[in-house]
Amino acid sequence: MRIACLGLLLVCSSVLAGQKEDPMAFIKNMPYTQVVKDMTLARCIAQVADPKSPYSLDAARSANAMREWMPFDIENGDAKINALINQFKGTTHQFHTESPQKVKGLTLNCLRLYHSPELDKLAKEVLLKNPQHTWQQDNPN
Repeated sequence: MRIACLGLLLVCSSVLAGQKEDPMAFIKNMPYTQVVKDMTLARCIAQVADPKSPYSLDAARSANAMREWMPFDIENGDAKINALINQFKGTTHQFHTESPQKVKGLTLNCLRLYHSPELDKLAKEVLLKNPQHTWQQDNPN
């Protein structure tokens, strides 16, 4: 019996060792509303960063990749999210008195957007399926 269990353990271990970890697993296991919020944050960062920078391009590509892992209403959702980003991204903030006045706080604007009740509400509106479901729930193996 021990030899059989040991053999089974070795077979299972070798099968699992050959599997690659899914780099998108964390997104597939988040509620769709959370994916919308994360996508919006990435899109906001892409829009406020220097458009010629690799960072802006990376943030935009990350946002687009997240969109593929949820039942997102592309026809209406993109315009609504961009309108909300535009509402938040232009605000100028006063920082500590030692900081230069030309600092706008663009990252802070994106973070304010991320934590806003407006985005919480919009995240549910732009989804075509149950907002609390995850990709994994809707697509089991």
